Amino acid sequence: MVDDFQTHCNDADVVYEIEPQLGIPFARNRVLNLALEHDCELLAFVDDDEIVDDDWLISLHTELQSRKLQLVGGPVRIQPASENANWLERAIWRGLVHRNARIESASHRRWQHGSDHRISIVTNNWLADLRFLSEKNLKFEESLGLSGGSDTLFFRHFKQKNGRSGWAPNAIVREYWPLSRLTIGYQFRRGRDQSISNFRNKVDGVTPWVVINSMVFVLYKILSAIVLSLLSLVDGGRSSVRALRAMGFVVGRVKALFGIKSRHYATVQSADN
Repeated sequence: MVDDFQTHCNDADVVYEIEPQLGIPFARNRVLNLALEHDCELLAFVDDDEIVDDDWLISLHTELQSRKLQLVGGPVRIQPASENANWLERAIWRGLVHRNARIESASHRRWQHGSDHRISIVTNNWLADLRFLSEKNLKFEESLGLSGGSDTLFFRHFKQKNGRSGWAPNAIVREYWPLSRLTIGYQFRRGRDQSISNFRNKVDGVTPWVVINSMVFVLYKILSAIVLSLLSLVDGGRSSVRALRAMGFVVGRVKALFGIKSRHYATVQSADN
């Protein structure tokens, strides 16, 4: 595949290397370091289960250059579900489509109102100015090896370094969800592990105030999950994913308070180790 890709890129070098350390932030840092070693000016990321639109990179680059930004992202849309999906899988798929559409709509409004610097840019649709990253020595946090959330923490550090970020509404990538992830269990676990990672990225220690704040958060999410679960019964599943993620966030916050770490991306082999 790499050799075939190179034949279509006569005016560019294609570099393929193995990162031996298991964990997404190690791979991201390997790519970042490779780009710096090859004197690249820009670095783009997408997920391995995504397909980019033909003008995706042009749209990201135009937004980055025209507004003198140092990091830019764009929408993620859900590809059609497999024809073999059953009614429950299709309901969860509709929930994913609805959730992503809400996120895209909110981001587009912020872009229109000039407040898109508040949008968290993560690596599922991401273009950065390597000169700024190198100058500020920005890297992905490798202690989050198997938990997820290292790109969210990277963005927080980026903003602390006064980085300028924005949104490119026309830079669209399309994500495929396999049937194995269109399940109640996976969506719940995704919310749970995101909750743990978010908490650990934001909170340095558990204080009485953190516990009180967490209890309010838990009650709010429980009520939200109940309401959204009821709505999902009448809206064809559009609210299903938000309900499942809300319950996952409840369990994740409680686990985080007790110091439990997420291992969302652990394989069977890494879990044994």
